[in-house]
Amino acid sequence: MHAADQQLWAEPGTQTYEATITLPDGSQRDTLYYKATFTGPDGLVAGLIGTIIDITERQQAKKRQAMEHAITRVLAATADTASTIPQVIRILCEAMGWKGGALWRREAQRREPAFVADWGSAPPRMASLTAAAMQWRPENGGSLSLPLLLGSDALGAMVFAGVPRAPERELTAMLQAIGSQLAQYLQRTQAEDALRFVATHDALTGLPNRAMFNQRLEHAIMQAKRHRRLLAVLFIDLDRFKVINDTLGHEFGDTLLRDVAQRLMQNLRASDTVARLGGDEFVVLLEETNAPMYVATVAQKLIGALAQGFALAGKEYHLSASIGVSTYPADGETAAGLLKNADIAMYRAKEQGRNTFQFYAAEQNIHTVERLTLESGLRRALERGQLVLYYQPQVETSTGRITGVEALVRWQHPELGLLPPASFIAIAEETGLIVPIGQWVLHTACATQRTWRESGLPPLRMSINLSPRQFLHEGLTRDIEMIVRASNADATHLELEITEGMVMQDPERAVGVLREMRNIGVHIAIDDFGTGHSSLAYLKRFPVDNLKIDRSFIADIPADRGAAAITQAIIAMAHSLELKVIAEGVETEPQYQFLLAQRCDAYQGYFFSKPLPAEQMRALLEDAAARALAVIAR
Repeated sequence: MHAADQQLWAEPGTQTYEATITLPDGSQRDTLYYKATFTGPDGLVAGLIGTIIDITERQQAKKRQAMEHAITRVLAATADTASTIPQVIRILCEAMGWKGGALWRREAQRREPAFVADWGSAPPRMASLTAAAMQWRPENGGSLSLPLLLGSDALGAMVFAGVPRAPERELTAMLQAIGSQLAQYLQRTQAEDALRFVATHDALTGLPNRAMFNQRLEHAIMQAKRHRRLLAVLFIDLDRFKVINDTLGHEFGDTLLRDVAQRLMQNLRASDTVARLGGDEFVVLLEETNAPMYVATVAQKLIGALAQGFALAGKEYHLSASIGVSTYPADGETAAGLLKNADIAMYRAKEQGRNTFQFYAAEQNIHTVERLTLESGLRRALERGQLVLYYQPQVETSTGRITGVEALVRWQHPELGLLPPASFIAIAEETGLIVPIGQWVLHTACATQRTWRESGLPPLRMSINLSPRQFLHEGLTRDIEMIVRASNADATHLELEITEGMVMQDPERAVGVLREMRNIGVHIAIDDFGTGHSSLAYLKRFPVDNLKIDRSFIADIPADRGAAAITQAIIAMAHSLELKVIAEGVETEPQYQFLLAQRCDAYQGYFFSKPLPAEQMRALLEDAAARALAVIAR
């Protein structure tokens, strides 16, 4: 008995409702039920009278009207931008009462359809877009696929989830009409995309062209000016390319230029930009460079990469390049100025005998000799015990209690004195020395943590930075586990710091590596947060404990409203994800008061203490512990 009927038998009254019934032949009809009770002499319900009306045609008419409205909205939406296509499918789902849908679109030069957007219950991936007919599958609540055909070519497909039954013929015709409109729109947007690509990219290599490079350079200059950062432009000219081009012919010359483009991209960061200006001239934009030495390292790396030989016409040909370097803001504050001065520096490199690089500012070229000296010395620094660790306290903002320290490596150079990481880490990264140096840092920090614990100091979090090359090292997790066990350190008070750029290069791999680290017991912090391009969706997936706000934002607060707003937003977002926030580079009372007001969990910087050698840091911790005991004793 229907639930409504049970209620009618209990109390006199009427009931109206709609239902779908299945006939003996398997067809389904929409019906309207009208039921009423009648009573006997005793006033109790004596019987029930019911009427069933077939309203199938009426319901279909309502659906047709809804679809007509939907078509009107669809045609309006397709006149907008490509981002509205998911909205088109959403409109159709809402009109039909279906759960959700997705657009699958065949991208250029791909054999498989590429996923564009979805919501609700995501439909299964389509095996092919070449089906010429609509298909309805009853499994899992029903799914309906509609190819977007343009003639005989399938440009994409709409897939709907939660479709209870196969659509009627009229609805099928309406959906196919909409599919035809979307197919035409997809073709038009693909043509527009192709035109935009041609306008902004080099046809031969696929690299950005001069116009696109200038746009990126101008934007990078604005960002560098805002955040007080450095950037560099490398102007690259291939030495004696004309000889190869004239000897082997333009076809092989074009092949060589494409290979050069690939070689350059393989030896740069994902955040760097390489473009072809024309002929055999290329240009590179390095953003967020911390020192001329790093730029020199990159220039030398590119020269070495191009000198490794190229296979042409069955033989190996060796190539060299001359590179000119200009830096912002020292060598220019406009895109045109930086390019011009990098070009001038490139001709100086050719005058020096080619296969080399030169800075526009002559005094910066001393870094070339310095770099070679440092690289040679760094190889012996570990075995000679010249590396030392300094420790900077991390302080709880609300109480002033020291909760952790960050281990920072220094090089006690026998001639140049105490060198900060910026002077040698880039060289260590390029040469691969960063892996043994990183292992030494981890082992030394763990040993220090154990020593402090055994001396009776309260447990503290020991934070250690991982470099990009360390993070890519296959045996990283195994090395960490072995070092922690060998040094008898407390893994639960060990924190490893990684940057946004490191995890976003390969987010899927990063998730796996971070989970392996968490299984050991260590904590994870995202360092320099706010300077990269991390996705909130991935951030939610990363097993992260802390976010560290980059010092570039802290430096200008609270006076800079933009920096203050970004800092406030990062703190709020982190807390919503149940992450703690540590601010780096806190140097003034106003900065501290702003962070306190925003409920930032902790901070580090010269406002509390500069980085200290191990013994001085231990004395500071012992003093803080003694003061804490005195407060408790009161």
